Amino acid sequence: MKRILWPLISLLLMFKCESATSVLASYDFSEGLGPTTLSHGITATHVSVTGANLIFPTLYDGNPSPAVAARFWLGGRDNGRYYSFAITNTLATAVLVNGIQMELRNESPGTGPTGFALMSSAEGFLLDLAHGSLDWTTRAWVNVDTGMNTLLPSGETLEFRVTGWGANSIPPQGGHLIMDNIVVTTVPEPSVFALMGLAAVIVRRRCRRPEIVKGGSQEVASSSATAR
Repeated sequence: MKRILWPLISLLLMFKCESATSVLASYDFSEGLGPTTLSHGITATHVSVTGANLIFPTLYDGNPSPAVAARFWLGGRDNGRYYSFAITNTLATAVLVNGIQMELRNESPGTGPTGFALMSSAEGFLLDLAHGSLDWTTRAWVNVDTGMNTLLPSGETLEFRVTGWGANSIPPQGGHLIMDNIVVTTVPEPSVFALMGLAAVIVRRRCRRPEIVKGGSQEVASSSATAR
């Protein structure tokens, strides 16, 4: 039964994650480095920077709200340099984090960082949720929109980190990595329970379905519930 139930629940959750979400936390930096909106029972940290120089407020435009900027992303990838922010679940029940979105771009002086990666504590910051390149010739915004399937238990915290690299040294600060419009999403709780109920009904029906056994010239219907 487990071989049927868990893949089915996972499939239904993945489908639901794509079709209906609600916001756990968002940042548009219109009121500082803290979260702009929070769902009930969720707390979130201010955005901070480790290993680089935070610049806020910044002179550079957001999209379209204010943005946060940091510089010193020189050389190759170094996961010791990153933006950081985290959410904590203070509810009595677990929360399914199903996605994160943000917008990134680079800015002068020089090229600014030309590569980026997004990581989370759910994978110990060892795997990338998303990664890509930033175009220093256009300074175009890159829309990062990645799905997740992370269960956040009651009282636990989920941290996100964004790192950049590839800036040249003109001048030594290495240009800016600019971030805006962060949104962390979830599947609404009633929907999760509804999906689990649907999965249970399907499994029950599957287990009760008669099995057709061929014998000679006739077919006999036998059920696993038949007394032996």
